[in-house]
Amino acid sequence: MLPVYLLQHSGWLHGNLRSRFIATISAASEIEKKIAQKLSSNIAGASSIVVQDTSGGCGSFYKIEIVAPEFRGQSVVKQHQLVHKILKEEMADWHGLNLTTKAP
Repeated sequence: MLPVYLLQHSGWLHGNLRSRFIATISAASEIEKKIAQKLSSNIAGASSIVVQDTSGGCGSFYKIEIVAPEFRGQSVVKQHQLVHKILKEEMADWHGLNLTTKAP
């Protein structure tokens, strides 16, 4: 299954556009967009954010992958604690989360 929301920052453009925020969205639900945008606005410099509803569309289980320089030097536990803090309200309604975080 392909990720339904992919948010990527620059890296594939040349020149002055390289430092600008570039978003690529592939067929996403509104809740997936909302989750990705919330993560993007709270995790500075994230180069990739993928949010996928893996519950068959009912919104009870999500797979989230984040690549961000902010994670550099932090343990996986600290990285995940940051994401959980950001998504605390949303996670109250979820059954589960498959979370992958890493530094570029």
